[in-house]
Amino acid sequence: MTFDSWSSMDRLNGVMEDVGAEIGFTAASALASWFAGIHLYVPAKASEEHPIAKVIGISAYKRLVQEFGGEILCLPDGRQQIIDRRDREIALLFAQGNTTEIVAKKTGLTRRRIQQIKTHLEAIGIIPVLVQAAYEPVDVHKFGNHG
Repeated sequence: MTFDSWSSMDRLNGVMEDVGAEIGFTAASALASWFAGIHLYVPAKASEEHPIAKVIGISAYKRLVQEFGGEILCLPDGRQQIIDRRDREIALLFAQGNTTEIVAKKTGLTRRRIQQIKTHLEAIGIIPVLVQAAYEPVDVHKFGNHG
């Protein structure tokens, strides 16, 4: 994996963006929480008794069926969110002035891996944003386009 592919924002729209656009963030999140990592068949006809309807609500389920009925959805398993949260915690540790060695000990990752992540974080300019956010609201536009 290259540094350029780390950011989830660099990827093209995926199934969650498409599903979320149809049924909303909350329903899409619930759908992913319950059915992530599996091939989920969306029936061609909506039924109030279907398990998906029970998870996301009948209104969202009807919209899902209308848009994706008869299709199989492969919902992401959330690994990228876990990595993004981990990298945010690493960025916060660096923003607090911790060294690579200390961050490695606190996270259980190797110093080499921490340094790779730090290089990426510096390249996208996120650490100064987190440092400023500790003291005042952040206007991310003033940091320029790092994408």
